[in-house]
Amino acid sequence: MLARWPIYERVLANLTDGPAIDGLLIARRGPLLVLADCTLYTAAAEPAPLDGEIYIERERVLYLQTASKPAP
Repeated sequence: MLARWPIYERVLANLTDGPAIDGLLIARRGPLLVLADCTLYTAAAEPAPLDGEIYIERERVLYLQTASKPAP
């Protein structure tokens, strides 16, 4: 199902272990989603910006939410 998500769309990836990552989905590489310009959200801390590209295993993603319209 995640293979249908458009590239270059801002998403919120809610992870199976609790935190969520907001970022721009820039690639799907096999079992990985690649996000850039990310922010980490946890219940125990303030939102934290993340440097570089973030690689998330698809099996760790509980669900994805679109956070905005796709980039042109």
